[in-house]
Amino acid sequence: MARYTYHGPVQHISIAVGQKKGPDGELQSEFKDVALIPGADPVELPADNDVVLGMIDAKLLQEASDTASVKSTKKGGN
Repeated sequence: MARYTYHGPVQHISIAVGQKKGPDGELQSEFKDVALIPGADPVELPADNDVVLGMIDAKLLQEASDTASVKSTKKGGN
């Protein structure tokens, strides 16, 4: 999964993140509930999901760079 920053109105989505076998042996989709909030920490979403790809095309999601998600731990002092 990739990490994305969100740039749109606050919304909650339920997105398919994989599949598992159900009690009857058939594949069932697994879903993850995600709160999309502009300015919040990046969220992990599957890069190959049609909903995610559509949100990237609409410029609502942007892939988070590793350097942007790392907060500085330096402390200044005199």
